[in-house]
Amino acid sequence: MATKWLVIGLILLVSAGAQENKKNATAKSQVISARTDQTGQHPGTAAISGPAKITCTSANSNTQNPQPKPSCFVQAPGFTGNLNVSQSAGASGAGTVILNCNGQGDVLTCSARID
Repeated sequence: MATKWLVIGLILLVSAGAQENKKNATAKSQVISARTDQTGQHPGTAAISGPAKITCTSANSNTQNPQPKPSCFVQAPGFTGNLNVSQSAGASGAGTVILNCNGQGDVLTCSARID
C-alpha cells in the first residue's frame, strides 16, 4: 500500500515539473526595435525557432499628429504586413522576423514583442 502512494506521489511530482517546464518555455519573449531616419532604414531582426506571436508595441514619428499613424511593418515566416500598435500576427514557423517602421516623418521608431 505504501508503494502505491509512493508511485502516485512520484507521478504527481513529475507531472508538476513538466507543467512548470512548459510554462517557463512559453514565457520567453523577445523585443526588437527599428528606426528610420535621414540615413535610411535600420531594421530590427530576431531569429525564431517555431511559430510565434508578434505584437507591435510602439510606433512613433517626430512629426506631430502624422496621418496615418506610424505602424510596424513585419516580415516573418507566413506573414508580411503592417501592424498598428497593439495589433498582433502569427509567424508560422522557424526563421527570421524583420521589423521596419512605417509612416510619415524624418525619424520613426518602433518596437515589437515576439512571444
